[in-house]
Amino acid sequence: MGYSFYAVLSSLPQIAAAAFIPVAATIAVSFIVKSLRLRRQSGGGHMGID
Repeated sequence: MGYSFYAVLSSLPQIAAAAFIPVAATIAVSFIVKSLRLRRQSGGGHMGID
């Protein structure tokens, strides 16, 4: 039981990285899309605040 607890503790960083990478990628993509959309709106005239 103590060994399995240690194994879970040692694998926590891998689990956290595996869970964090898709979240970080989704946030980065949404941020890029937002900035591109804002740039396109400001360049092509203001269509209103979204």
